[in-house]
Amino acid sequence: MFVLASTSPRRAQLLSQAGLSFKVVPSTADEDEIVSSDPHILTLGKAFHKALPVFSSTQQITVGCDTIVFGSHIYEKPVSAEQAAQFLREFSESSHTVYSGVTILLKTLSLEHEKQIEQLNKGNIEEFKIIRGNEHVVIQFVGVCKVHFTKITEEEIQQYVLTKEPYDKAGGYGAQSVAGKWIWGFEGDYNSVVGLPLSYLCSVMRVLSK
Repeated sequence: MFVLASTSPRRAQLLSQAGLSFKVVPSTADEDEIVSSDPHILTLGKAFHKALPVFSSTQQITVGCDTIVFGSHIYEKPVSAEQAAQFLREFSESSHTVYSGVTILLKTLSLEHEKQIEQLNKGNIEEFKIIRGNEHVVIQFVGVCKVHFTKITEEEIQQYVLTKEPYDKAGGYGAQSVAGKWIWGFEGDYNSVVGLPLSYLCSVMRVLSK
């Protein structure tokens, strides 16, 4: 059993489908406090920022996550229909990269478990690190996937931004929903586009459960 410091229904669905045992505890952190132009630093900083208050209150293994889209610049969740529309115009007939950062906080980590985690197949994982602090151990990594879009017409864009789809998703789209019809290919970890590098997280949790 671990704690998911996220209210994202997509992340919870991925974890449930994988058969993992967890509970959701929303984070009180203001993720907008973390700012960086580097996608790795930003997504890992936000994931840690979300996880820390939940871990401090529960003292259970806690998973924090954050997903961003990076193309000509960083695309987070659009704050308006105009911004969501502009994101899609920029994605049309182009490619961008999605980064999903994960922070796992736990009280202790044996050297044997650390060795086993370090030996896991990293696949499309970047920025893997284990940091031992005085009050907790931090495991961090980023799942990466390149996404290729076909042409999106202005009419399609205007219809899409009138729905609820864009506003709770990095980049303003969900690859697993209506916007999937504009995506002609993925290179990397598809689940990171949905919001979580699921396979690698499952592998780490399998080690921690031993």
